[in-house]
Amino acid sequence: FPTAAAVAPARGTAEPSTRILSASLPATEEMRQEFEIDRHDEIGRGATSVVYGGTKLSTGQKVAVKQSPRGPQSGLPKEWSLLNTVNHENVVRTFGIYGDDRNVFLVMERCTGGTLEARARLGSMPALAATQAIQEVLSAVSHLHSLRIVHRDIKLGNFVYSTSAATRRLKCIDLGAASILPLGDMSAKLHKWPRQATVGYVAPEVLRRLPYDESADMFSVGALFHTLLSGRPPQMQSGYLSRDGDCYKVDGSVYAKLPHDSREMLAALLSENPADRPSAIECLSVKSIEAAAPAISFLDVLFEAGWSSVSDASGPSDPLLDILMGVRPQARTRVVP
Repeated sequence: FPTAAAVAPARGTAEPSTRILSASLPATEEMRQEFEIDRHDEIGRGATSVVYGGTKLSTGQKVAVKQSPRGPQSGLPKEWSLLNTVNHENVVRTFGIYGDDRNVFLVMERCTGGTLEARARLGSMPALAATQAIQEVLSAVSHLHSLRIVHRDIKLGNFVYSTSAATRRLKCIDLGAASILPLGDMSAKLHKWPRQATVGYVAPEVLRRLPYDESADMFSVGALFHTLLSGRPPQMQSGYLSRDGDCYKVDGSVYAKLPHDSREMLAALLSENPADRPSAIECLSVKSIEAAAPAISFLDVLFEAGWSSVSDASGPSDPLLDILMGVRPQARTRVVP
């Protein structure tokens, strides 16, 4: 892999603010003047928060409103501080944060195209579609790392398509577990991992309670790529705490789906040794990743729509002809070219 110095730097190099807002939050009365929350439209729910749909009254734009109980355990002020620092097409935008005596509300753009997790439930992705998705994930992670933000919870459920249209973007929607490394100390490490870490995506050094940095995120990116290609993350080994053994077992069949350079990149990302993992910006310079435009492959469109090819006595079926002829699927099965 090329060195980071050989690649153009990611946008944004200013150190983000770590200020945690408390008593100075704008009141919910101000929020109600700008946004309408639909509490019947529950988008999602987490351990300490719930997300509702809403509308920006001045424009009619649909938004998402994340609500969390106010108090020391609420991570929304910190998340807002981080998201408000980030300006990138693959990271969700925020419109403001508000609070009252009981709750904190974070207002964000609403993404309606579904999560990568929902897409993965349909089955493993074709290599082209998976590579296109990972290119956008890497773009978001590269920008976060340029700001010294370690995400610490990279997984399928934290990346959502902006819309269901062909021009959709994949966006990182959650920085609640993120932490910041000092901008001026490139050797700085983190020592604690958030409780919501997801099995299968956590780097080996974190499982072994060793200090870590951005390279832990890169293992998670590799695990996410592995999941898109195989339908499941790397499997944790029973002896993962042993520093002599491997933490994870990788499905070797995923490598056969990829071009040689992407195959090498994925193997390096899933390395047990953090020093062997390429950075996000180095991964973006891999030719097959660089060439993956942020768009949906034709086969993936068919698969998302639930089309399946049919055969008749005249020979192999043509998926495009099936659509033109109005053939509907019997089940959600992938179209095989």
